[in-house]
Amino acid sequence: STTVLVLESKAKTQLKGKQQLASTLRSQEEKFKAMSASEPEKPQAASALTDADLKAVESVKDRLKFFFSDANLRQDFFIRKHLLSEKPDSANEISIEALLRFNTIKQHTTAKAVIVTAAKELSDILTLNDDETAIGRVVPFTKEMMDGHIPKSLHLKNLPLKKKEGDDDAMQYAVTVDEVRDRFQKYGEVVMVKLKWNTNVENKLESEDDGKKQHKKKFPTGCAMVEFATEADLQKAAEATLTTKDGETQEPKDKLVFGEEKAEVQVMLLSEIKKHSESPNKKRKGREEEPEEDIEVKTFTFDWQPGCVIKLKGVPVDCDREAL
Repeated sequence: STTVLVLESKAKTQLKGKQQLASTLRSQEEKFKAMSASEPEKPQAASALTDADLKAVESVKDRLKFFFSDANLRQDFFIRKHLLSEKPDSANEISIEALLRFNTIKQHTTAKAVIVTAAKELSDILTLNDDETAIGRVVPFTKEMMDGHIPKSLHLKNLPLKKKEGDDDAMQYAVTVDEVRDRFQKYGEVVMVKLKWNTNVENKLESEDDGKKQHKKKFPTGCAMVEFATEADLQKAAEATLTTKDGETQEPKDKLVFGEEKAEVQVMLLSEIKKHSESPNKKRKGREEEPEEDIEVKTFTFDWQPGCVIKLKGVPVDCDREAL
């Protein structure tokens, strides 16, 4: 009888201990779940990436190198404004969430872990913030770098145009960015080719008082900019392709011809274009003013006669002065 009572007491004590242990484990599990729910999702480890993800990493690396390059940042206002931002929570960086909205990123991946892995593999040029949610540059981009392309670029004119399919009133380039890049790649690394466009306003309505917006139409100018990685690469290209140097026309060693009409492209240094386009009355900020020389300015008198000037509207974009 006494033995039975002792055994029953021990059994009850053990059962009570097991119940307390189970209750403690349940409590700890609930706390862990609550903490996990409140913490931000951590990027997937590189070792856990699938084969498709690893393949996407290589493509994303190419896109990131381009997006954060000096050449692109001079053209890309959206990324540039983030990298120039001085906000304490996002200074000099752009969020991975924003990058994942880029079409040329989405065609390769929608996974944050892929972007993080690609950025880590480009640690010589890119940085990740502490929580791996934003990317910046090792060498910060500054406003002073905006003109850095000028001594490394060529200016092209007379690129061929063609009528846009389905719209006889619209024109488009008869040459692609890749075709222009391929022609210059033999001289050095080409980091940017930009075909130039302009816009005009189509006044579809006689009056602007009806509240409808004017329609802006983009048209090609037949010009392009080719930027090289270094000034040495530019010099190699310039020696072979320049058709104008120091304001004088010259015969190039390597004539550039594009399109079915075999139009010869005119090539100049962008620095020369900028030099002639800058007004002598405008001084760059931060530069010391040079003493002005006494220059003899010739004056001309134009004797305009009434009724000798006409104004034309609706001139097609492929019309030039010679045609008029």
